[in-house]
Amino acid sequence: MADNWGLPTFTTSRPRSTPGRRPAGLQECQDHEVERWRQDKCRFPPCQYRDDAGLVNMHGKWWRPSVAEREVLMGFPVGYTAPCVAKAEQKGEVYDDSRLTLLGNSWQVGVIVWLLSKLFALLGLCERLTVEAIIKLLAPGEGSHLQTLLLRPPLHRVGQVRCKSSRELVKKLRRRTHQHF
Repeated sequence: MADNWGLPTFTTSRPRSTPGRRPAGLQECQDHEVERWRQDKCRFPPCQYRDDAGLVNMHGKWWRPSVAEREVLMGFPVGYTAPCVAKAEQKGEVYDDSRLTLLGNSWQVGVIVWLLSKLFALLGLCERLTVEAIIKLLAPGEGSHLQTLLLRPPLHRVGQVRCKSSRELVKKLRRRTHQHF
């Protein structure tokens, strides 16, 4: 096992019956890692199936992060990519591959927040955010402003927001937004 830690970069999901030409990291993989890759239809580069590139439960079982786990790791709420296809088509491998591809083509929300906070702080539009503040903002259910709840709702349901009309909701959101600028 290498001295690496963390997960590899999420990439698009491309299942295939035979490996592509010169798969990335194949030469560094052990036999059982190559078998794991083949069992998953060569969906991601072989290096993503190495022992040190996945998650391990307390019983020692290895797995690659699920769609929901990737959504959370990327700073999105669970289910964020779910509406990528019609509701009637929201099942099976093709559906999961579509969602995995969306996540593989995206940027981590916290990184974007950090970059934009630096730019917006230079422009005088907001305070520069620290990494700790961004982590707190992205924690499910944290933050004291409506924007933080819209940015990343909690992983569990906390009840419904009730408004008399969509116009009332827009007014409330505009008022909250204008208070911060």
